[in-house]
Amino acid sequence: MSKPSKTNAIKTPISLKKPSVPQSFWTNFTQTFKDVFTDKGVLLMLVIAPIIYGFFYPWPYSSEVVNHVPVGIIDYDNSDLSRTIVRYSSASPQLNTKRFLNEQAAKEAIWTDQIAGYMI
Repeated sequence: MSKPSKTNAIKTPISLKKPSVPQSFWTNFTQTFKDVFTDKGVLLMLVIAPIIYGFFYPWPYSSEVVNHVPVGIIDYDNSDLSRTIVRYSSASPQLNTKRFLNEQAAKEAIWTDQIAGYMI
């Protein structure tokens, strides 16, 4: 048997030059970003469709706004802030407010379907 000569051995390069991880990440990121904005289908699904969907989706439900919900108010504090909150609640078109002296009276009004809820 003969010994293999050094000239017949396959020589491979010691290191293959690879791009650094941050450089390849940003290169791929920018290329993907360019691809998204050059493809009309992707652009339609990612940018234009959400705008159209967000505008037209609530349109059929706009007439289903609840108004004049009977609500009881119990004001134990009777401070300026609590009176302001009661005044704003009474001014809301979505609420019909009714004053109660205590929580027990408000609970009884709920059980008799006079109000839908109460706030203290």
